[in-house]
Amino acid sequence: MLTGYLHADYAMSLREFGQPYQLPRSKGWILRRKIPGTNYFDAMGIYPYFCCQNWDKLKEDLDNLHDLISIIMIPDPFGDYTESYLKECFSDLAVPYKEHYVADFSKSMGEILSHHHRRDCRVSLRKVDIEIVENPVEHIDTWMNLHNNLVKKHNITGIKAFSRQSFAEQLQLPGTLFLIARHNNIPVGALIAIQYNDILNLHVVGYSAEGYKNLCIYALYYTAYDFSRNKVKWGNIGGVPGAQPDKVDHYKIFKQGWATETRMAYLCGRIFNKDIYDKLTIASGNTPGKTNYFPLYRTGQIK
Repeated sequence: MLTGYLHADYAMSLREFGQPYQLPRSKGWILRRKIPGTNYFDAMGIYPYFCCQNWDKLKEDLDNLHDLISIIMIPDPFGDYTESYLKECFSDLAVPYKEHYVADFSKSMGEILSHHHRRDCRVSLRKVDIEIVENPVEHIDTWMNLHNNLVKKHNITGIKAFSRQSFAEQLQLPGTLFLIARHNNIPVGALIAIQYNDILNLHVVGYSAEGYKNLCIYALYYTAYDFSRNKVKWGNIGGVPGAQPDKVDHYKIFKQGWATETRMAYLCGRIFNKDIYDKLTIASGNTPGKTNYFPLYRTGQIK
């Protein structure tokens, strides 16, 4: 059974950000997007990763996307591909983007966690109670209250912020694991984790000021790992966000403490219609050929 990011309903949960379309051969999902002010469309892989069932068919699918101007995606760091194959698929952009911190669940929790994290997990688990929720969507209001704290704190917008409707659908997906942390019987944190193939992806976390004070993220992550270790092979805590350079070291140390190794995530893009791509780029006030943003005509837009 397909679960998580491979499931059609996950792609459908993102339909407000683009029209979901399944590539017919690779069986992966993309979002077709109207290019503002034009009659043209481009596409992006589903967020956070493009996952598919048949990686060896991806190039053939891309070769047949004749109605799009361009596409951008971050392939699943656990995908069955090589860097050279990505360069064949994405002739315009296929570069290392971020290291993702992953945990080998064949190892014990003591081997996975850093000494510092083991200590903070013990402290947190004494302060908060963790519930693995059987019917997550019933707790959508609790989740949104906690999630919105971090959306406001970090000024998260666009697809990265998701929406209430997106979450309501994701909480009902096969492969979704939802945990709530309570302090004095009051919800102070929650975690959505998504399982697909043999991977548990720590999808989104939310917590209040009281949850932060009580280190609830440690108890949430620990419980998700411990619950899933005998069910899947890997845990993926993701990469270090690049929007706050002053906090990169903090994020890196935190994520390293949950990982046994790293996997590289690639940023990939392809132009299907170069003439129109260049015209759109010029119309947007940019210069064709520059590669600091892709696609160039969307520079400054939230993808």
